[in-house]
Amino acid sequence: MKTKILLLLLLCGNYLFAQQQVLLDSVPFLLRDHMYVNVEGEHGYVFDTGAGRNLVFDESISHPNQITTKPLRVIGVAGVQELKQLQQPFDFVLGNKTLHFPSAIQMDLRAISGCHANGLLGLRDLTENRLMINFQHHFLKELPLDAPIPEGYVKLPLRVEKNLQVKVSGQIGKKHFKGWFVIDTGSGTAISFTAATTRKLGLEKLDLPKTIYDVIQMGIGDSLSWAIQLPTAFIKLGDTSVEHLLAECSPDGKGGLGKMREWGIIGLDLLKNFNLIIDVPHRCLYVKAFREAPLKKPTFGVGVRNRIDVSDAWIAASLARNGVAARAGLCLGDSIIAINGKNVRDYLWADEEAVFLSDTLNLTVRPYCPTPASSLPALKQIRLIRPKF
Repeated sequence: MKTKILLLLLLCGNYLFAQQQVLLDSVPFLLRDHMYVNVEGEHGYVFDTGAGRNLVFDESISHPNQITTKPLRVIGVAGVQELKQLQQPFDFVLGNKTLHFPSAIQMDLRAISGCHANGLLGLRDLTENRLMINFQHHFLKELPLDAPIPEGYVKLPLRVEKNLQVKVSGQIGKKHFKGWFVIDTGSGTAISFTAATTRKLGLEKLDLPKTIYDVIQMGIGDSLSWAIQLPTAFIKLGDTSVEHLLAECSPDGKGGLGKMREWGIIGLDLLKNFNLIIDVPHRCLYVKAFREAPLKKPTFGVGVRNRIDVSDAWIAASLARNGVAARAGLCLGDSIIAINGKNVRDYLWADEEAVFLSDTLNLTVRPYCPTPASSLPALKQIRLIRPKF
């Protein structure tokens, strides 16, 4: 499952928030399972357009003890969760610009995103400039409102409410769709449909190959989630159609994807095929397609979450029912401690995705144990062989 997580979908705020008017120079981002800024070594901050204008710290990041806190109850994609609000101003330095936040949120973010996230950064200061997200060359940059739009961009209406929305169309099987979707770089999936949209389009009943994934904490919330993954014929943003991307739908209606009034969200698997310019004051989104080369390999049917910050393992955080990994004996919540004879804690961040490009994986696995035990369960050896198309 390419999309392991959806982050702070409903932690939203007012985007029309003015700060010092310093234009952000080109700031690089690292594109992995998410967009990461301020990367140092093996850690960085997730840049999440679906997180409103919030600043989030993982609970491993220390702060002075005298900070006043209050509980904050939040609805996320995986249900309801109580977080901690840090009630003092914070400055976040991004490139040549200092972003001011009146408060911040602290939570166990790495339980959702894995060990590389120190925190999460939402959008700020969009009243006097445009924000460019250049996926082709992996950088963020602010442009003056009176500057000409670079050649080749298509102008689209942008709906600005508690989030940023754009109209997207496409086809799944024989079903055509067109509606407003939240722009969410905190999601890895190309497109995710709400429970209401899933029912409206009858996605569960389509005669298409479907994969059902069970997921541990897909986002904020405390519930075990599940989602259906199915192929699209195409998804169209602006005048460009991207073919054969995977869509997800959440029929159970839990959490944010059950309560949104929009059709759903669009994430990195779609967005990374475009360069974007977000113009909040004029309610415009400019897009320019450049086409990311698709990776066409059948998957093993497992998504992992790196938790070497608190253990020696990568956790099997999502698992396709009757997929390759499940049939081989891997279970949701199992700890993968070695792959092809190498301890997972010895893999660098840059190597993690490449590991799963191999056609054969030999896993050393510690079975999931839901209750504390006097001794660790015996390790098991699992061999995964990539299926053919």
